[in-house]
Amino acid sequence: MFGPSESYSPPNLSRFIVKVLADEHPDSPAVQNSFNQIETRVGRVVVDGLAEGADVYLSPNFYNYSPLRFLVYGAVADQMAENPLENPPYRLARPEVDLPLAATGNGALLLLDLHYESLLGYVTGFYPNAQMELVRGPSDMPLFWQIRIPLADLAAYRGLMRTLVTTDGKSTVEQVVGFDVPAQAEIGEVQWTGTLQVPTSGLYTFVATHAQLFVDGALWDAPRYLSRGLHEINLRQPDFAGQSSQLAWRLGEGPVEPVPLSAFLTADMPIQGLTGFYFTGDNWAGTLVFRQVTPFLLLAWPQNEPLPHPFSAIFVGSLRIEAAGTYRFRLHADDGVRFALDGVTLGEGLTPDQPNQFSVDVTLAPGLHDLRIDYFQRYGGSALQFWWQPPGQAETPVPPDVLVPDSQ
Repeated sequence: MFGPSESYSPPNLSRFIVKVLADEHPDSPAVQNSFNQIETRVGRVVVDGLAEGADVYLSPNFYNYSPLRFLVYGAVADQMAENPLENPPYRLARPEVDLPLAATGNGALLLLDLHYESLLGYVTGFYPNAQMELVRGPSDMPLFWQIRIPLADLAAYRGLMRTLVTTDGKSTVEQVVGFDVPAQAEIGEVQWTGTLQVPTSGLYTFVATHAQLFVDGALWDAPRYLSRGLHEINLRQPDFAGQSSQLAWRLGEGPVEPVPLSAFLTADMPIQGLTGFYFTGDNWAGTLVFRQVTPFLLLAWPQNEPLPHPFSAIFVGSLRIEAAGTYRFRLHADDGVRFALDGVTLGEGLTPDQPNQFSVDVTLAPGLHDLRIDYFQRYGGSALQFWWQPPGQAETPVPPDVLVPDSQ
């Protein structure tokens, strides 16, 4: 049943059996007290979503649930060529970098933990027709958010914008999937523009056939480190000679493969959030590897993301304050973090190899305030969360609409 790298203790297996048997009497108090409601409900919703043919995405807090993996194994193992314990049929979703989703199925199902509640508007900004449901457990207890994204909303982002310029200077622009060009003898130039959804951070090599490739505004002429998330892309054939372009990529020392069409999107790059500068080493003095605008900081990086450990990052931008008053900020990090506003360090927790957390209160006037967050990670789990509590309001993650990225 288990792959060679899997190791599950008998208590975990017994716990899983209880969960499966509980499907027959899910409302029994004895059953409810024997396992975590969130874990089991997430598992059931994932199994149902896969059966419907949806692409299923889970936020980081859900993705590694052991009961989820077992429930999915029992439902789909006989339908898959690969072991679903080692290669789950659902996907990790980090909304701060993975929207819009590179989904190809019959709609998408996105499950988010309650931390994202105040950020649901960020999701509907991409998918206005998304159906959102707060899944509740016993005693009406909120468990998680279930978001169904219709196929039409997903299709709105698929592909690239193709510009055809004829030899007499006339141009047409349309959204297309793929690099085919209609058979017209008078075509002089072809361009494809949009964004590329990179699924894994790493050193990439691109092979562009019959075209010039520009990524993030720079001509691609050598391997480069790309972070997970969106990147601007421009593929140009200035002298079209009837030969369609092709684009392949290679991650690290892996094989050269065609870039999947699902990775090409017409989405815009983020314009709200903080600009993160990522360095090798844990002291902000190593090589600057990449920069990336992050809309909000609910970061939980999987292994080897966004860089091999150790690494460090500096998040820079401005905080927009509408109403004067005393604001509370809370930062949680694994490992260390330091927080400054208007050039003044307000708090820090820099003990390595453990989580650090602190809260600070500060009185702010309306306007823009310079903001900087320094973060470092040595080894083990890595995470960074940035919360605030405006006057008279509840604590929430600091939202994108009050964050202005650094323009450097």
